[in-house]
Formats: sequence, structure tokens, C-alpha cells
Amino acid sequence: MVISGNQQFLRTINRLAVLRAVRLNAGISRVKLADNLKLTRPTIGNLVEELIADGWLSEEKLGPTGVLGRRPVALHIDDASRVIIGADINHEHVICVATTLSGEVRELSITPTHSGDAEVVLDILSRQ
Repeated sequence: MVISGNQQFLRTINRLAVLRAVRLNAGISRVKLADNLKLTRPTIGNLVEELIADGWLSEEKLGPTGVLGRRPVALHIDDASRVIIGADINHEHVICVATTLSGEVRELSITPTHSGDAEVVLDILSRQ
């Protein structure tokens, strides 16, 4: 599949690829990230700096590794900066959940609706 677009579109795709790779490989270094995504190290560096500044990623300095050279810095999804909010609505109940970007549940509520009335459901959602 060929994807075409402008530089901003390509940057967005690369940012999403970086976020996905870090989510799937918590603690990955920038060097390994560049190798895995087949992007240049400067490109990865710029994307990671943007994602850190925007609150999507955080860094953790690692201790001695026994290998010569610069110590790697582990990248992680920043669970402190954002939450994902979702709701499951059906004729029996409304389930509301707030999770971290890594999927850790922070809040969960299950409220029976006893009716399919949209006004009741909206009232439940507004109180959650």
C-alpha cells in the first residue's frame, strides 16, 4: 500500500509509530527505536523530544550496563499526564472507565439505567 501526503502527515505517522513502539516495548532506547522503525537517529531524537514536551513520553536514565559508551535512556509512556475515558452504554447499565495510556484502570463505575431513556443516560454520564 502506498501512502502519500505532505511532511506534516508523514510526521504524524512517525509520531504514532514511535508511541506504538514504546507502548509495546516499554523501556526501549532511542537507538533501538530507530533500528526497529527504520528511521534515522536524528528523526527519532526530534520525534521523542516532541513527544516528551507534549507529555506523551517520559525518560528514565538507566544504571551501568557493562557496555562501553553512553548509557541508554529508557523511554516509557507517560501515564501521569493523560487519561483515556470511555463509556459502554446499553439498555441495562452505563459503564464509565478512566485508564492511563498504558491501560491501568484509575476509575470505574457501573450504573444501572433501568430504561433506555437518553436523558437518563446523559444525566448518568454527566455525573461520572
